[in-house]
Amino acid sequence: MPRPNEAINESWISDRDRFSYEAIYSDDRLAKPRVKESGEWRELEWEDALEKCADALQDADGLGMLASPSSTVEEGHLLRRLAGHLGTPHLDHRIERRDFTDQDNDPAFPWLGCDIADLEKQDVIFVIGSNIRHEAPILAHRIRKAALQGASVSFASLAGAGLVELLTGETVAPVIESLKEADDALVLLGNVAGRSESFSAVRALAAQIADKTGAKLGTLSPGANSAGLSQVGVLPGGDLHAGNMLDGSLDAMLLLNIEPDADLLSCDDGVAKLAKHDFVVALTPFVSDALLEAADLLLPIGTYAETSGTYVNVAGTWQSFAGVANPVGEARPAWKVLRVLGNLVEAEGFDYVTSEDVLKEVHDRIGAASPASGANGSDSFDGSGLTDLPQAPEATSDPTPEIDRPIYSVDALVRRARALQLTPAARRAATGGSD
Repeated sequence: MPRPNEAINESWISDRDRFSYEAIYSDDRLAKPRVKESGEWRELEWEDALEKCADALQDADGLGMLASPSSTVEEGHLLRRLAGHLGTPHLDHRIERRDFTDQDNDPAFPWLGCDIADLEKQDVIFVIGSNIRHEAPILAHRIRKAALQGASVSFASLAGAGLVELLTGETVAPVIESLKEADDALVLLGNVAGRSESFSAVRALAAQIADKTGAKLGTLSPGANSAGLSQVGVLPGGDLHAGNMLDGSLDAMLLLNIEPDADLLSCDDGVAKLAKHDFVVALTPFVSDALLEAADLLLPIGTYAETSGTYVNVAGTWQSFAGVANPVGEARPAWKVLRVLGNLVEAEGFDYVTSEDVLKEVHDRIGAASPASGANGSDSFDGSGLTDLPQAPEATSDPTPEIDRPIYSVDALVRRARALQLTPAARRAATGGSD
């Protein structure tokens, strides 16, 4: 059931969110820690598993950390603190992104450009690179309401052409004119755009359109908590990011709630690249063939239902929740696993008793960040002119299928929810069809 919140969901909930709970009791749940020795897996006790993990992380000459964009604020904060103590700047949550060429212009965090309830009050909405009904069903509901009330809603989508070509072509001219004439207008970048190999150019074009027409600029975020993880700093402090971290000289990796074959869209052959590392630890609710191949240590963590935590949505609203289900097997909340790892590596201040203690430290450290979707934290920018845009690879004119992810394939939960996988949409996606 949805948590009643008129400003966000009007008491609606999408099928994807309603039925994803089925995965909690999937046969794929990891019940106990496992370690790979001489190519063979065996179970071990938590104490031994955590000590083995802490020793490997401390001994690593180069260490990288990747987190799911649906990790909680508390998990992200502890991961960043652990990385800082271990002396590594190599951490990221942008595991679906392919183009990092303009990452220095990333906003403070992904922002919708307006309050969720205000979506339906827009006169003109221009959605760029998004299958929004699949990416954010509740937002799609709001946009539909705007259209029924007379708003002009236009989409620039991948249909045999790249987004850069569409946004610089003649077909977009009428949309730009309607944006200029509107009292309330929004240019909205979607997840398909975010996964494009020409994302930097697309974002600059979208920003230029918004700037020249007086429209607001917004963006959808992948995962449940990209906004929160951006604010707490689950971002690289050096040249290695989610797109090239596995290609670097690192010999150890920590994965937080990631299935490398299905979730790491930022790089090719993620499973094979991980398997070449000296040590890979995965904090995961589930076990899969890909994790068994790529990892050396598996630590079972709870799903969203078995932990407390906080998410920040694309409107900048902080929403905390409590665990509602008993952990499966010996799974533990990920924030507790990270806290114990911090203790074992003797990181200062890892003496939290509850997740609320972690959240208080987050608020004390960062305060309230201002939402933004443009460059360097501003909500709009001029894109520096068309002639100075980042160059888009030619390959983007022939989009790859995984850029537009099927609605029931977006994370480990929905991939294991039987009711969702029996739908026509999931079956079409499984056979390569379109929805």
